[in-house]
Amino acid sequence: MRSLRSVKKSKKYKKLIVFAQILAIWYASILSLSLVTSDTVAYFNDSKKTSFSIQSGTWWDGSKLTFVKHNTENIKSCEPHSITAQIKNEGFDMMDGTEYEVVYWPTDNRNPQHKGDVIYEGAIDPIGKNEIVTLQFEAEKEGSYKFKAYQRPGFNDNYDTREEIWSHKIMMNCKGKQEKEANSDVVEEVEESKEEAEIIEKEENVEAPIIEEEEINRKEEKEESAKNSKEEATDKSVNEEEKEVMETSSDDSLEEIVNSQSEKEGEDE
Repeated sequence: MRSLRSVKKSKKYKKLIVFAQILAIWYASILSLSLVTSDTVAYFNDSKKTSFSIQSGTWWDGSKLTFVKHNTENIKSCEPHSITAQIKNEGFDMMDGTEYEVVYWPTDNRNPQHKGDVIYEGAIDPIGKNEIVTLQFEAEKEGSYKFKAYQRPGFNDNYDTREEIWSHKIMMNCKGKQEKEANSDVVEEVEESKEEAEIIEKEENVEAPIIEEEEINRKEEKEESAKNSKEEATDKSVNEEEKEVMETSSDDSLEEIVNSQSEKEGEDE
C-alpha cells in the first residue's frame, strides 16, 4: 500500500514539474519575443538616424560665411588690375569646401534688373572658425565687379536651396584715370612754370646788384670823362692864351728889333 501511494505521489509531482517547465518555457518565449521585437525596432531606427547624419555633403556643418568689406571700391586703371575680396567664417569649422563666382556688369549697362554675367567660377577650401581668406581675380575690362559665394549645403537647416552672399562692388574706370593723368599733367606744367618763374626771379635778384653796380660804374666813368674833358678844355684854353701871349711878345720884340735897326741906319747916314 505504501509503495502504491508513493508511486502515485511521484507521478503527480512529475506532472506538476512538467507543467511548470512548460509554463516557464512559454513565459520565456513571450519575453524573448517581446525583447527581440523592441530591440529590432530600436536598432533599425538608430541605423536610419545614423546613416542620415553621417552622409558627407548633405548636412550643415555650422559654418557661416560673410564678406568683410561692404563699401564700394573705385579703381582708376586702363590696364588689367587684380581685384580682391576677403571672406570670413564666423561659424564653426567648415567640413568641406564651397564655391564662388565673379560677376561682371559692363559700363554701358542701363538695366538695373540685370543680374550680371558670371565670368569666373572658383572653389573655396574649407575655412576654420574665425579665419579669413582672400579671393582674387584679374580684371581686364572697365565696369563693375562683385564676388558671389555660396554657404555650405543645409545652411540654417535649409536643404532645398543654396544661400548666396555678395561682396562689395568694385568699379574699374579708365576714364577717371585719364582725367586724373590729364589733371596731373596740368599740375606738373603749372609747377614747372612756377619753378621757372622762381628761377628767373632768383636770377634777376642775382643780376640786379650787378646791373646796379654796372650803372654806377658807367655813371662814374661818364663823370670822370666829363671831368677829363673839362680839364682838357681848360688846358687847351690856357695853352692858347699862352700861345697868344707868346705870339704877341714875339711880334713886339720883332718890331723893336726893326725899329732899332732903322734908328741905327739913320744914325749911320
